[in-house]
Amino acid sequence: MPPRWTPDEDAALRTARAQGLSYPAIAALLGRGREGCAHRARRLGCEVPVARWTAEELRVAVTMRKFRRSYATIAATLARRGFPRRDVSQIVAKVRGVLARDQRRFKPWTHPEARLARRLRDEGRTWREVAQALAAAGYPVRTKQGVRKAYKKLVAQES
Repeated sequence: MPPRWTPDEDAALRTARAQGLSYPAIAALLGRGREGCAHRARRLGCEVPVARWTAEELRVAVTMRKFRRSYATIAATLARRGFPRRDVSQIVAKVRGVLARDQRRFKPWTHPEARLARRLRDEGRTWREVAQALAAAGYPVRTKQGVRKAYKKLVAQES
């Protein structure tokens, strides 16, 4: 059985949560487990209310994940851009939910989008650069694998 929480540890936990530290960081600071810190914070009522996701924050997180960025990298980037600090577990849950919905809403390629992808690839750009250029041009976000598959299909149709 873990040792009882001391009043000093409770005060440190309250202070750390008020500063927005994540549970893994608090656990390392106090020398306790992440789940134990989270449970104690709930019992003490010092949970920090989670800010609602903005459309821009969600767009950045989903786009980064589609380009295979780690969730830790996404969390760091969002914090650096001034969005509310979020635990990696919060980002994982939100982004996976959005991506699951996106997969059910497949957006077919438009002719201008396919022509732009073909032109960019013929210029010697990588699949990733083509995907990023398409997203920057306002087309639906596509993975590099999706761009490559559509390109090969387009080339086969033109042959």
